Amino acid sequence: MSRLSRESFSKLVYEAVEAGDAAALGDLLDRGLFIDGLRYAGGETLLHLNARQGNGRVTRLLLEAGCDVDALDKDRRTPLHVAFLRDRHDVAEELLKYYPDVNVKDNWNDTAVHCYAAHVKINEDDDDDEEEAETSRTIELARKMLVLEGNPNEPDDRKHTPFHSVLMNGNCRLVSLFMRYGADVRARNCYGGTCLHYCALNGNGAVTKLVLDTRLLSTEDKTLDKGETALHWAAQYAKYDCLRCLLDAGARVDCTDYDGRTPLFYVAQPHYPLYSAEFTEQRRASLELLVRRWADLNHCTRLGDTILRILVKQDDSSGESLAKLVVAYLLYGQHVRKVRVNDKNMKIIRNDSMLKAHYQACSSELAAMKRRRVPECTVTFFQVVDAPLATVATFTRNPDFARFFDGPRLRQSFPIYADLVLERFHEAAGYQKMLEAATCTLYDIFQFADPTSVFYEKVLRSMDKSDIANLKDYSSTRSV
Repeated sequence: MSRLSRESFSKLVYEAVEAGDAAALGDLLDRGLFIDGLRYAGGETLLHLNARQGNGRVTRLLLEAGCDVDALDKDRRTPLHVAFLRDRHDVAEELLKYYPDVNVKDNWNDTAVHCYAAHVKINEDDDDDEEEAETSRTIELARKMLVLEGNPNEPDDRKHTPFHSVLMNGNCRLVSLFMRYGADVRARNCYGGTCLHYCALNGNGAVTKLVLDTRLLSTEDKTLDKGETALHWAAQYAKYDCLRCLLDAGARVDCTDYDGRTPLFYVAQPHYPLYSAEFTEQRRASLELLVRRWADLNHCTRLGDTILRILVKQDDSSGESLAKLVVAYLLYGQHVRKVRVNDKNMKIIRNDSMLKAHYQACSSELAAMKRRRVPECTVTFFQVVDAPLATVATFTRNPDFARFFDGPRLRQSFPIYADLVLERFHEAAGYQKMLEAATCTLYDIFQFADPTSVFYEKVLRSMDKSDIANLKDYSSTRSV
């Protein structure tokens, strides 16, 4: 074949692949010409080109015609690299049928497994059947690469492994799959970031719990450059579920980075401008979660900033709303935990008319909560939030007491602190039900005389909540 005809053939094949025209490509390939050696701009082969275009039928024809599944372009990327970088899963499925080397590294030391993990986006569980089918198909691609001995722990130039990306982008099913194939939960990147830091970027609480349950990592682990824990990262991106999971696992709410900033400061001053309605709502919920876990609102950074000062300096309405929330909790902490509002915060409040008015409203409402009693009861509203949980639990046994919290009057009477009172009531009511279920379990076992008096008051109330919950679960197991 002449040089011109060879060039013409090369051009025609290129055009057919670029257009995704499987019929035209099939006609050209039927001429029996060798196509594996054809190269184009950037050292691309026809398989690379098609991996960008994303036609599975064309991929199949090219592979059947003898194209090299492991051919490298100028960046040392295989067609499988390109397919995952472009989210061309139809192409990837066809390529994986020809047993490619999934551990080939490109110029950045990324393998195809890296590319897959970095671009997969299934960090939430799917409710829709069609979405669930697509998720299963995506996870199956990962399984095939792992079966082909794809390394979930291969570090790139930044010591970033495919498992790190999966933790950031995947759901529980995908994370569990990588863990079954030997993913190293203890691997750190070059900045000291741990798997928990990547969980914080994901925000999925269930994924975070999977990693925590290995008990191989500490919530105190910090990055090398700024001294940030996973809790700082979860706070920065307002990942509420992950925040709660880390706190439940024992993460210190007031852990500090190298500049003395606690996670509360990361919620108050996110490191990137994303103020969508959803983010604003998540931001408020995350800040409120931290303050309800008694984050220190008087804490000062090395620069002398308090959380209130950070919020007051922000011009947006969400900053104003969060500042009022902090003032409410400063006063609440002063009354419940006897933690005095420090001079810096008091100065900020006195110099801001809006915060000063809100401070006075909070003071008046707390004073009213101490005076007023729950209707038909001798218990004050302040006792609901101030008394020990076991004591409040006994209040919930009173039908008149419990009935009041089902209506709208609480919010009408105490608009600022109604949510706190309600949360405390529901916590106490749940604790009471747990006690009753545990008592029945013990009564079934020991048949003691009075399950509602001596044993109930003197033994169960001295037990840890987790032990009482175990008794309740034991009852359910026995009934089955």
